[in-house]
Amino acid sequence: NIDYGKESFETSKDKSNIQYCQNISDDYYKNKCYKQTAEELKDFRICNYINNNAFRDFCYKDIAVLTKNILMCKLINSPSLNLSCYYQIAIATNDLSICDEIQKNVSLRDYCVKEIGVVKKNLSVCDSINKLQVKEACYRFIASGTPNLSICDNLTIEAEKDACYSDLGRIKRNLSICKTIKFDKSR
Repeated sequence: NIDYGKESFETSKDKSNIQYCQNISDDYYKNKCYKQTAEELKDFRICNYINNNAFRDFCYKDIAVLTKNILMCKLINSPSLNLSCYYQIAIATNDLSICDEIQKNVSLRDYCVKEIGVVKKNLSVCDSINKLQVKEACYRFIASGTPNLSICDNLTIEAEKDACYSDLGRIKRNLSICKTIKFDKSR
Protein backbone atom coordinates (compact mmCIF):
# COMPACT_ATOMS: atom_id res chain seq x y z
CA ASN A 1 0.00 0.00 0.00
CA ILE A 2 1.74 3.20 -1.23
CA ASP A 3 1.14 6.47 0.63
CA TYR A 4 0.81 9.37 -1.76
CA GLY A 5 0.24 11.88 1.02
CA LYS A 6 2.49 14.25 2.96
CA GLU A 7 5.64 12.14 2.96
CA SER A 8 5.39 11.45 -0.74
CA PHE A 9 4.86 15.16 -1.49
CA GLU A 10 7.73 16.37 0.69
CA THR A 11 10.26 13.87 -0.67
CA SER A 12 9.45 14.33 -4.35
CA LYS A 13 12.21 15.71 -6.54
CA ASP A 14 9.83 16.63 -9.36
CA LYS A 15 7.12 18.96 -8.09
CA SER A 16 6.89 20.60 -11.52
CA ASN A 17 5.18 17.50 -12.94
CA ILE A 18 1.40 17.78 -12.77
CA GLN A 19 1.03 13.98 -13.11
CA TYR A 20 2.84 13.65 -9.82
CA CYS A 21 0.28 15.89 -8.11
CA GLN A 22 -2.60 13.82 -9.45
CA ASN A 23 -1.22 10.73 -7.68
CA ILE A 24 -1.32 12.34 -4.22
CA SER A 25 -4.30 11.06 -2.21
CA ASP A 26 -4.38 13.70 0.53
CA ASP A 27 -6.31 16.76 -0.73
CA TYR A 28 -4.23 19.29 1.20
CA TYR A 29 -0.92 18.02 -0.22
CA LYS A 30 -2.41 17.52 -3.67
CA ASN A 31 -3.56 21.17 -3.68
CA LYS A 32 -0.19 22.30 -2.32
CA CYS A 33 1.52 20.36 -5.09
CA TYR A 34 -0.66 21.97 -7.78
CA LYS A 35 0.03 25.43 -6.32
CA GLN A 36 3.81 24.89 -6.23
CA THR A 37 3.76 23.44 -9.73
CA ALA A 38 1.77 26.43 -11.00
CA GLU A 39 4.26 28.81 -9.37
CA GLU A 40 7.28 26.95 -10.70
CA LEU A 41 5.88 26.89 -14.24
CA LYS A 42 4.23 30.33 -13.87
CA ASP A 43 1.06 28.79 -15.28
CA PHE A 44 -2.19 29.90 -13.65
CA ARG A 45 -4.17 27.18 -15.49
CA ILE A 46 -2.73 24.60 -13.10
CA CYS A 47 -4.51 26.44 -10.26
CA ASN A 48 -7.78 25.21 -11.81
CA TYR A 49 -6.95 21.69 -10.59
CA ILE A 50 -7.12 22.85 -6.97
CA ASN A 51 -10.37 21.70 -5.36
CA ASN A 52 -10.40 24.22 -2.50
CA ASN A 53 -11.64 27.74 -3.34
CA ALA A 54 -9.39 29.55 -0.84
CA PHE A 55 -6.30 27.60 -1.91
CA ARG A 56 -7.17 28.26 -5.58
CA ASP A 57 -7.50 32.01 -4.89
CA PHE A 58 -4.06 32.06 -3.23
CA CYS A 59 -2.67 30.22 -6.22
CA TYR A 60 -4.13 32.77 -8.65
CA LYS A 61 -2.86 35.67 -6.52
CA ASP A 62 0.64 34.28 -6.20
CA ILE A 63 0.91 33.59 -9.95
CA ALA A 64 -0.52 37.04 -10.76
CA VAL A 65 2.05 38.74 -8.52
CA LEU A 66 4.87 36.50 -9.77
CA THR A 67 4.06 37.31 -13.41
CA LYS A 68 2.86 40.89 -12.66
CA ASN A 69 -0.35 40.18 -14.57
CA ILE A 70 -3.27 42.21 -13.19
CA LEU A 71 -5.78 40.44 -15.44
CA MET A 72 -5.34 37.35 -13.29
CA CYS A 73 -6.53 39.29 -10.21
CA LYS A 74 -10.03 39.15 -11.74
CA LEU A 75 -10.00 35.35 -11.31
CA ILE A 76 -9.84 35.70 -7.53
CA ASN A 77 -13.18 35.32 -5.70
CA SER A 78 -12.01 36.40 -2.26
CA PRO A 79 -12.47 40.20 -1.99
CA SER A 80 -9.48 40.67 0.32
CA LEU A 81 -7.14 38.53 -1.81
CA ASN A 82 -8.38 40.29 -4.93
CA LEU A 83 -7.46 43.68 -3.47
CA SER A 84 -4.16 42.31 -2.18
CA CYS A 85 -3.39 41.07 -5.69
CA TYR A 86 -3.79 44.55 -7.20
CA TYR A 87 -1.86 46.15 -4.32
CA GLN A 88 1.12 43.80 -4.60
CA ILE A 89 1.34 44.13 -8.39
CA ALA A 90 1.06 47.94 -8.19
CA ILE A 91 3.92 48.05 -5.69
CA ALA A 92 6.03 45.53 -7.64
CA THR A 93 5.63 47.50 -10.88
CA ASN A 94 5.44 51.04 -9.38
CA ASP A 95 2.31 51.49 -11.49
CA LEU A 96 0.05 54.10 -9.92
CA SER A 97 -2.85 53.31 -12.26
CA ILE A 98 -3.17 49.85 -10.71
CA CYS A 99 -3.86 51.47 -7.31
CA ASP A 100 -7.07 52.82 -8.85
CA GLU A 101 -8.31 49.23 -9.18
CA ILE A 102 -8.52 49.20 -5.36
CA GLN A 103 -11.59 51.46 -5.11
CA LYS A 104 -13.46 49.08 -2.76
CA ASN A 105 -10.96 49.76 0.03
CA VAL A 106 -10.01 53.45 0.13
CA SER A 107 -7.50 52.90 2.94
CA LEU A 108 -5.59 50.21 1.01
CA ARG A 109 -5.71 52.38 -2.13
CA ASP A 110 -4.21 55.26 -0.12
CA TYR A 111 -1.36 53.07 1.14
CA CYS A 112 -0.77 51.84 -2.40
CA VAL A 113 -0.50 55.41 -3.68
CA LYS A 114 1.76 56.34 -0.74
CA GLU A 115 4.20 53.50 -1.47
CA ILE A 116 4.48 54.49 -5.12
CA GLY A 117 4.72 58.22 -4.33
CA VAL A 118 7.60 57.55 -1.94
CA VAL A 119 9.47 55.32 -4.41
CA LYS A 120 9.04 57.87 -7.19
CA LYS A 121 9.78 60.76 -4.78
CA ASN A 122 6.83 62.58 -6.33
CA LEU A 123 4.82 64.87 -4.06
CA SER A 124 2.00 65.25 -6.59
CA VAL A 125 1.34 61.50 -6.33
CA CYS A 126 0.69 62.00 -2.60
CA ASP A 127 -1.91 64.67 -3.39
CA SER A 128 -4.45 62.04 -4.51
CA ILE A 129 -4.42 60.31 -1.11
CA ASN A 130 -7.73 60.70 0.75
CA LYS A 131 -6.72 60.17 4.38
CA LEU A 132 -4.72 63.15 5.68
CA GLN A 133 -2.47 61.08 7.94
CA VAL A 134 -1.44 58.76 5.09
CA LYS A 135 -0.98 61.75 2.76
CA GLU A 136 1.30 63.50 5.24
CA ALA A 137 3.25 60.29 5.88
CA CYS A 138 3.80 60.13 2.11
CA TYR A 139 5.14 63.71 2.13
CA ARG A 140 7.31 62.96 5.18
CA PHE A 141 8.93 59.88 3.63
CA ILE A 142 9.65 61.84 0.46
CA ALA A 143 11.18 64.62 2.58
CA SER A 144 13.41 62.04 4.27
CA GLY A 145 14.47 60.58 0.93
CA THR A 146 15.26 63.86 -0.78
CA PRO A 147 16.08 65.37 2.08
CA ASN A 148 13.98 68.52 1.74
CA LEU A 149 13.19 70.53 4.87
CA SER A 150 10.54 72.70 3.18
CA ILE A 151 8.32 69.63 2.81
CA CYS A 152 8.33 69.22 6.60
CA ASP A 153 7.40 72.90 7.03
CA ASN A 154 4.19 72.37 5.05
CA LEU A 155 2.87 69.40 7.05
CA THR A 156 -0.24 70.16 9.13
CA ILE A 157 -0.31 67.23 11.57
CA GLU A 158 2.15 68.17 14.34
CA ALA A 159 3.20 64.56 15.01
CA GLU A 160 4.06 64.05 11.31
CA LYS A 161 5.83 67.41 11.18
CA ASP A 162 7.91 66.53 14.27
CA ALA A 163 8.73 63.09 12.88
CA CYS A 164 9.76 64.72 9.61
CA TYR A 165 12.07 67.19 11.38
CA SER A 166 13.47 64.35 13.50
CA ASP A 167 14.16 62.24 10.40
CA LEU A 168 15.87 65.11 8.57
CA GLY A 169 17.83 66.15 11.66
CA ARG A 170 19.26 62.62 11.84
CA ILE A 171 19.86 62.35 8.10
CA LYS A 172 21.58 65.72 7.84
CA ARG A 173 23.23 65.34 11.26
CA ASN A 174 21.96 68.81 12.10
CA LEU A 175 20.79 69.41 15.66
CA SER A 176 19.33 72.81 14.80
CA ILE A 177 16.62 71.08 12.77
CA CYS A 178 15.64 69.12 15.87
CA LYS A 179 15.07 72.39 17.74
CA THR A 180 12.02 73.04 15.54
CA ILE A 181 10.31 69.96 17.00
CA LYS A 182 7.36 70.96 19.20
CA PHE A 183 6.87 67.79 21.26
CA ASP A 184 9.74 66.79 23.54
CA LYS A 185 9.24 63.05 22.92
CA SER A 186 10.12 63.49 19.25
CA ARG A 187 13.43 65.23 19.97
